[in-house]
Amino acid sequence: MNEEKEIELLFNQLVEGKSINELDARQMKGLLKVCAAKTTKINERKEQLKQPLNPPSNNENVTLSTSPMGDLFNDSWFIETMATLGDGSGTESAPTKGNDTNVGDNGHSKDLD
Repeated sequence: MNEEKEIELLFNQLVEGKSINELDARQMKGLLKVCAAKTTKINERKEQLKQPLNPPSNNENVTLSTSPMGDLFNDSWFIETMATLGDGSGTESAPTKGNDTNVGDNGHSKDLD
């Protein structure tokens, strides 16, 4: 086992409760290196988290939504576009019978015929 993995294993054992008094000088030096590396990584991550999100590259003011789909349901262009995708007319006929079938619906998809 290489020294780096050995020290990493030793670090994990210390986290789990192994006594630091059981270590020799070589192990202590190795742990100092591991701790310094972990501290550096933690500080780098803290700096990343402090940085604001990158704003959009274009000049538009874009706001991030907690629910992107929720915004679409309030967008008239989206609603009209989705309505016209069904049959091209923008409207859908309502069921006229109690069995939830539309007038003129023979049960076959136009795409399959």
